[in-house]
Amino acid sequence: MGQYQDLLPNSPVLWCYRREWKGQTLLVIANLSREIQPWQPGQMRGNWQLVMHNYEEASPQPCAMTLRPFEAVWWLQK
Repeated sequence: MGQYQDLLPNSPVLWCYRREWKGQTLLVIANLSREIQPWQPGQMRGNWQLVMHNYEEASPQPCAMTLRPFEAVWWLQK
């Protein structure tokens, strides 16, 4: 259902994708390694809402950040 776009198809340690369905967009970034990893997204337009994360704190908007080991963050754009 919907459309899936792998945003970092060549990265061995970051899994980043966008999923669009019924007028909404989900953006997911996950660090699949034991090391911290920098993430530099392209320009992210619109209003994003932090939906889920697996560390106590996470960026409320998709922006340049350093992902901690095995950190994953989900944002929803309506």
